[in-house]
Amino acid sequence: MFRPTAIIIISLFLVSCFSPKTPQEIVEQAETLVANKQYNQAIIVYKNAIEQTPSFIEARFNLGLIYFSLGDHASAEKYFLNAYDADYSKEEVVLLLAATYLQQNSMTALKHLLDTHSKPNVNSEFDLQLALYNVQYLARNSKLKQAQKILDDILLNLSQLERECELCLLTQAHLQSYNAPTKAIDTIGKLLLAFPENAQAYLLRGQLYFALRDPSEAMNNFKRFQELQPKAGFVQLLIAVTAFQMKDIVNATKYVDDLIAANPNQALVNHLKALLVFEKKDYEAARVYAERSIDRGLKSPANYLMAGVSAYYEDKMEIAYKHLQKAVTFYPENDQLQQLLMFIQFRFGYLEEASASYKKQDQRSVQNLLFGNLMAYRFIQDGQFDQAGSILDYLGNTPMSQPAIRLQTQALQNQLKLEEAIPLTELVTSTQDKPSEQKLLQIILFIQSNAIAQAKDEAQKWLLQDSQNLDALNVLAYVFQQLQEPEKARPLLKQALEINPLNTLSLFFFAEEALSQSNYQQANLYYQTILQANPQNLSALRSLLKLTFKHQGSPNWEQLLASLDLALISDDQIIALSDAMFQWQDYARLDTFLMEYKPQSQWSDLVWMVWLKNSFSLSGVDKFNSNFEIYFKNNPLKDHVMFALSVLENQRQFEQMSALIERLPEPMQSTDAVQLQKAMVMLELKQFEQAEAVISPLEKNQTVRAATLYINGRTMEDAGDLVQAASYLTAYYEDLPSFHSVNALANVLVKANRSEQLLSVAKEYVENFPQDNTASLSLALKLAPSQPAFSLKLLEREQIQWLIERNWKLSNNIAWLYFTQRAPEKAIKYSTNALMLNADNNQVKLVHANILMALNREAEALLVLQDAKQPNSDITSLIDKLLLATQS
Repeated sequence: MFRPTAIIIISLFLVSCFSPKTPQEIVEQAETLVANKQYNQAIIVYKNAIEQTPSFIEARFNLGLIYFSLGDHASAEKYFLNAYDADYSKEEVVLLLAATYLQQNSMTALKHLLDTHSKPNVNSEFDLQLALYNVQYLARNSKLKQAQKILDDILLNLSQLERECELCLLTQAHLQSYNAPTKAIDTIGKLLLAFPENAQAYLLRGQLYFALRDPSEAMNNFKRFQELQPKAGFVQLLIAVTAFQMKDIVNATKYVDDLIAANPNQALVNHLKALLVFEKKDYEAARVYAERSIDRGLKSPANYLMAGVSAYYEDKMEIAYKHLQKAVTFYPENDQLQQLLMFIQFRFGYLEEASASYKKQDQRSVQNLLFGNLMAYRFIQDGQFDQAGSILDYLGNTPMSQPAIRLQTQALQNQLKLEEAIPLTELVTSTQDKPSEQKLLQIILFIQSNAIAQAKDEAQKWLLQDSQNLDALNVLAYVFQQLQEPEKARPLLKQALEINPLNTLSLFFFAEEALSQSNYQQANLYYQTILQANPQNLSALRSLLKLTFKHQGSPNWEQLLASLDLALISDDQIIALSDAMFQWQDYARLDTFLMEYKPQSQWSDLVWMVWLKNSFSLSGVDKFNSNFEIYFKNNPLKDHVMFALSVLENQRQFEQMSALIERLPEPMQSTDAVQLQKAMVMLELKQFEQAEAVISPLEKNQTVRAATLYINGRTMEDAGDLVQAASYLTAYYEDLPSFHSVNALANVLVKANRSEQLLSVAKEYVENFPQDNTASLSLALKLAPSQPAFSLKLLEREQIQWLIERNWKLSNNIAWLYFTQRAPEKAIKYSTNALMLNADNNQVKLVHANILMALNREAEALLVLQDAKQPNSDITSLIDKLLLATQS
């Protein structure tokens, strides 16, 4: 056993044998490890040395260099600041800090560093590099013109060799990436020939290729960047998203799984994982990851859709219903999603909701032809005979299901009269002694099982046996429509219409044919006839209302309303009519219609909302305030209040919004939603500090993430930090794509001269939301200066054309846009319209005259200008020019 004295002796002996290394020896040891790419060991050596000697500044500086080379810029910054504070290798540290701040997008810190050390003149290598970092700083903050001028001045004073320095080329590439990505890629190619280890060049080139839709090249560059800077964690996300774009599921899965392991709560990564497993039909996993992504703040339509559909396949109907209710608000035109929600409602016994969902669908797209009968049968079983009758009446003239109605609807109507229900199977067996109905049932079953060829054969045989059979004509015509052979359906439907002038399938077919030939009057007659047969036919009503926008004059509302049964009018019909009246700006007519069709005590939430919105357009702010009190008394829920605020917001009545919020009772005024709205109002009123105070307590709440992103984005925009503003607003748009988010992002991108990104965002939004004509018009006008071809493509859409035709400013601007694109033959249509709407406007006359001149119609141009009541100098000058031309 050792004695204490023996232990002391041995300890002294060990100390004498292993004396501490000198600082120089430590540095040499670490450099050897770095040379052998043993970075972790080198980090340990330096950290041990710092622990023993905290004042060992060279170790701190070298440790910063290692972290910097590995891409861990946050750690590098910490050690470079130690060296900076100790005045160690000052100029080198300043440049390294500038690069570190730039990579972390720490603009405030970078600006302070540049202000402290920059000089007016470039007299040394240090001055040059600092000036180049200043150029990149300006570019990041959307001051591209100023950045380009400074860079041009710098390069002008350098020799050809000096211009090709590493940071010179990288800075040039960064500037080019904003407006000339292909030039930027060429510059990076030159840079990497001379400096093949420049990680930032690979990163920038990867991002450019990704933006240019070349994911393969993007992937190569991202992977090379990862090799050079393995601790730059964000590159894994770039690689994963690129793999998605390449449809390389194996690699996407690998990187997403690594990201999940590193950060299981990251919203975007969980979203990507949900996409992967959903594709494999692993519905349980897809739901779990989509829900986790939602819980972490990524409340995207795709997440709700994946979670809902997955829960449906898991037979977890309550969960499916919860998610799909949210998904359907983002995809209102998706018939399959609407049907899925309807089936769940029916299965839960939510018959009223299922019935409402069923009636909202376009009757020509309902796949399950017998579902309405099944729903009516359930209503009869439950003793809800009025609701059953409503469904059966609705089915009475459904175009594609008219044959199927013979099988069950008539029997159901008979049971409805008796107010009793017989087993549903008996409704089919009761056709056994009716060969015609048995034949119809057989063909319908073929259609429902997608055996279209067999359905066609049977229908053709049937028609040969009985050439005047209305069911045979209809079902065979429907089969030809399914086979995309309308020319074969046409004679059959014409014959069916001769047999029954109210044959709905024929009427819809010929109405659409008339529309394709721009014969709007004939289409109108067909739709009116459908409504005579069934006043509740929503498809026909919507089609009629759409036709009103084909004409300059206001529609005949009395005639339209006369074709409806106002005693049985549905909310969907009311909303369709209200939307049309509102678009026609016939606010008085809309107010009268709402008041007359039924008393306010019987109004639904939707009708109340229409009335409140219309009240502002009809009477302005003062009347709106008193109307809100009436509205709020009948609709006191938070969602109702939020709608009222949105009406004021759309009219940019921010002072009134603020006053309304202050009048709200507690605890509603303190809810997150109302407080967020309050913060947004303060932003619009330029009360940024107050907005920050309101939003600060809410930022930790993931449920309000999208709104906080918007508020932060607007705050950065006001502060002039367009890079940060674009970042926040891009995240806001991706979280909650809407007119509001895309318009806010577009405004910042226009200010930042980022036209390529704006074009990409516009294309994506228009593709995903083709019905949002307001957004399409707004984006088109913003893109007009930089992307005129795409802008004109948007403006040519039918609904936007209708808006343009009624607005002289829009018509005039579009005319000038076509004129600048050397298309005067198209421009003349719009300038003529603008002149018709505002004949006394000098600018309109000038645009119209210039277009006429381009079409060699100088005499007409002269007459237009001479007609000006108060000609300005531009008109006078052009008149003189035209007179001179005509005289010569």
